[in-house]
Amino acid sequence: MTAPVYIVLAVIYLILLVLALRNRADRTPEVWLLGYIGASIALMGLHALLASGGLADSFPVPVAAAAGMIVSVSLFTYLTLTFISYKPSPAWLGLSVLWFAVVTVTALQGVPGLLSGQSWVPEATRSSITLSTELTVGAWLIVSGALFMVVLRDYLSEPRPLFATRILFWAVIMPFALLGDILLAWAVNPPWSIAGSVLRLLGAIGAVYAVGANRVFDFRELTRWLVSRTVLTIVLGAVIFGGVMYALYGNLPLQQWAIALVIGLVLGIVIQPVYQFFRWVLRSLIERDVADAAEIVSQYSQRIGEVIELRELARVAVQSIDELLQARRGYLILATRFEESLILEAIGAEGDSRAGVMMLSSPIYDEFIKTGRPVLQYDIEYSRQFRGISPPERDYLAKLGMDVFAPIVKDEDLVGIIALGPKTNDEPYRAADLDLLAALANQTVAALENARLVADLKRLNYERSALNDNLRETNERLERMDAVKSDFIDIASHELRTPLTQIKGYSALLLEMSERNMLSPDETMEILESLNAAAERMGEVIAAMLDVSQIDVESLDLNFIETSLANVLKLSIEAYSDAIHERGLTLVARGLRNLPPIHADYQRLTQAFQNLITNAVKFTPDGGKINISGEVYERDSNGDPLSVRIAIQDTGIGIDPEHQEYIFDKFYRVGPVALHSTGSTKFKGAGPGLGLPISKGIIDAHGGSIWAESEGYDEEGLPGATFYVVLPVRPPAMNAKERMLALKEDVEASETETMITRAPTDSEVSS
Repeated sequence: MTAPVYIVLAVIYLILLVLALRNRADRTPEVWLLGYIGASIALMGLHALLASGGLADSFPVPVAAAAGMIVSVSLFTYLTLTFISYKPSPAWLGLSVLWFAVVTVTALQGVPGLLSGQSWVPEATRSSITLSTELTVGAWLIVSGALFMVVLRDYLSEPRPLFATRILFWAVIMPFALLGDILLAWAVNPPWSIAGSVLRLLGAIGAVYAVGANRVFDFRELTRWLVSRTVLTIVLGAVIFGGVMYALYGNLPLQQWAIALVIGLVLGIVIQPVYQFFRWVLRSLIERDVADAAEIVSQYSQRIGEVIELRELARVAVQSIDELLQARRGYLILATRFEESLILEAIGAEGDSRAGVMMLSSPIYDEFIKTGRPVLQYDIEYSRQFRGISPPERDYLAKLGMDVFAPIVKDEDLVGIIALGPKTNDEPYRAADLDLLAALANQTVAALENARLVADLKRLNYERSALNDNLRETNERLERMDAVKSDFIDIASHELRTPLTQIKGYSALLLEMSERNMLSPDETMEILESLNAAAERMGEVIAAMLDVSQIDVESLDLNFIETSLANVLKLSIEAYSDAIHERGLTLVARGLRNLPPIHADYQRLTQAFQNLITNAVKFTPDGGKINISGEVYERDSNGDPLSVRIAIQDTGIGIDPEHQEYIFDKFYRVGPVALHSTGSTKFKGAGPGLGLPISKGIIDAHGGSIWAESEGYDEEGLPGATFYVVLPVRPPAMNAKERMLALKEDVEASETETMITRAPTDSEVSS
């Protein structure tokens, strides 16, 4: 008799499936809803077969019913989790499969239940209790309880009223679906099976409505309306009832009709203020009317009218609107057009800001320009009108945590947005609130334009001031470079002329004395040594110039090998051991042997440190001290060294702070050119100004850094200077070079393979 009922229910579910398909969008809850409704059709067909006895012989009825219930509850669980924007874990699916398998196996094997042997269980019920029944009901209780806890948690933590209403509606329909499933599976026979089917159908109808509808029924609003009307009715009824009863049964000497007339007049006078009083109380406590709109607009206009600072306007506007409309928080979002998009900057009352982008093709932008009306975040999430919003734009607006967005439009151009969060009374924004917010947004147009003009003017002044500063710095730098260029010409000519003069002089002397046969072997050796020293000095200057030119075009060729910094610095120091001894300097090196090996160009790194040691020697007076130290500078998470730092500290005359930025520029030198000396190690001797730039170029090519620190320049106080060099253990350029070599080898290998495997042409065969 019940089979036709299930067939009718299957047809109703089919209609629900058609409705769900018509409203379908590519959203996760709608996909699971289609699966749930489809499974419901199959479930009704299954119970129709069970009721008609079609599966009794091939498959036990309880097993089939329990299996259908498990599938249904699992699908509804996924639908619930996705409906409240919770990403379900794959573990849920695994638990559902495990639940299905265990219940099916225990039911087929007929394993008795744990409660079947308990004396307190009615004897008529013991035989029907199996382990599969206990597992089915127990797991159903756990799943239902967990779902209710998750939904309740989301409802209590959701500050936005419309979103909370949506969750509350789902919490109301959940018991229908879950209770209907367990009744349909456990009590296969009517009337409980029919009751379960009806409950389940009501839950399914509610699910289709909740997923497909933009707005759902507000149970909270209904509850407030019922409470307010009930309280008002009770109070007024009590007053009227008391008056009538006193008139009819009161013990007064006057006639009853006279008493009733007087009491009626008194009640007519009293009821109205009592009614208004309770109406005001109920509106304040439950209905919460909106404040007077004209007063709010007037107050808001006064507050923002005199504000000309952009961020101050954002602060005042947001605070005022939050206070006047009882919003918890808000943003003033500035919109700046950039090509085919708007750059959004949301500024809060505390000065915090968040940047985002809105495309001019966005449905939200189109709605703002066409209607000028506020848009609710709820509609952005669930209305079909806004489903074309790009994911970055949707994520940006969602992360702001706002409840409504009101456009600030000027000449059909969006210049800003007022964004408000939920109300402090947890009420949704109604039509009157949105009209008021639109009016406030219109009042903001002029103030926002004025503030932007002031901000633009300040920015232009700042940019002009910055340009003037840059121009002044550029002029100073050009003047300095012009002086450097002149100094370099003088220094370079001096550096090259001195050894050239020596070469010419000794060459002429050698020629003249050779013609007169006046040269002895010792004299010849002395002249040749002088010629060689002059040529070497000239070669050093030219080589330095070539190195600088290579550094300028970033074509310095480095050969990276595993290198010990202790050996590099030892070689660098040995080149100046005689000069250090002659001038009575003390050089101390410590901590170098404990440094890890690094990958570097051995020769170039030695050249860089030689230049730094030369600089320390030249600007440290006789008897001074030079300290060289090393340490591990950076380590990775495992404690392995990433970089090392070398410090070269002297007790010399120091470096003026204004020169510390430029000493690594080529040809730059401190002090007048007139005091220039070609001595490479004598005190305050100066070369062509290429040593430090070359050192910096080599260090930079290794992926490191170099800088100088000094308290200042003082030839008497001798504050000294410290040069720091940081070098990576494995330079980035080395990795890039290895990748280039590997790529080159792959290309060469592919070319070779192509040459080997290429089939000969006809001409090659004939030849």
